[in-house]
Formats: sequence, structure tokens, C-alpha cells
Amino acid sequence: DMGVAKIADLDHNSLTVHSNQNLLGTVDYLAPEQAIDSHAVDPRADVYSLGCTLYYFLTGSPPYASGSQAQRLLAHQISPVPNIRAKRADIPQMLLDVLLKMLAKKPEDRYQNCREVAAALQEFLDYEAATPTPPSSHVIEASRQQAEVSETDTRSKKDGGTVAVKFAMIKVSC
Repeated sequence: DMGVAKIADLDHNSLTVHSNQNLLGTVDYLAPEQAIDSHAVDPRADVYSLGCTLYYFLTGSPPYASGSQAQRLLAHQISPVPNIRAKRADIPQMLLDVLLKMLAKKPEDRYQNCREVAAALQEFLDYEAATPTPPSSHVIEASRQQAEVSETDTRSKKDGGTVAVKFAMIKVSC
């Protein structure tokens, strides 16, 4: 649910229930301002939640994954974004810059809407496509090993024929 920033069709547009102040949304993706005053959220809260989702996509965990719900809510409000490079040293600086802007604590420091996020991500993709990067040493080594295998490995098929096995190496980067 990415934090569920605002439900436009509700009469009161609140994410808290006035009687008991329950939050609607997932703590791991909730924008800092949403936990403080859900009456004041706008599309920038969705940008923050999407940033948390991107962080999860890149690392396998949300930015603030440990502690109680209250501790995680507080971390969203006051703690710096955990160093993503501790988990993924290969993150390009341009993508990291986009992510950190999405996860800015103050809404005015974030992208103002998802169109701006899409434009920034498209700029990153265009830059990456125009800038060839050499494959890392482990990709080159794997390519060599598989090239050797493809020259010698044949497997019999049920109809009595054989098929040579050849693997192409594909480097996927974000």
C-alpha cells in the first residue's frame, strides 16, 4: 500500500481515526509527516513511500527495518537514510541521488510529484544507456567459464540428436 498517503474520496481525508488515532498504512513506507499529521499530506508523501519501495527493491529491506513500530515511525522522522552502499556498493551515484531526494525528511526537499520522479528516473536511464560501462571482473570471468563450457558441452536429446549449449552473459544494472 506504500503508506497510503491520502484517500481522496473520504469526506474527512484523514488517515487517522479521530477517536483513537490509528494510522492507515504500512509503517515501513509511511512518510514522516503522515505519522505526525495525516490531515496535511499531499502527493509528496507518495513520493516518500515510493522511495521506500525503491530502497526495498534495491536492497531487499525497507530503509528502517528494525525496531518496534514506534521506533520505525520515529526513524522515518529523524534518522538519516541508512547507507544503501553498505548493502549495494554498485548503486550508481545518479540513482542514489534520486533515491535520497525521494526520501528527504521535509516534503519541500522531495520531488513534488510522481511526474518529477519519473522524469528523474528517465534521465538516469538515458544517461546509463548512453554511458557504456565495462563489465565487472566477475562477469568477465563467468563469461570465460561459460565460453569454455559451451565449446565442450553437448547434451543428447530424446530423438537421438545433440544440441550444443551456449550461454550468453547479460549484465543487468539499475
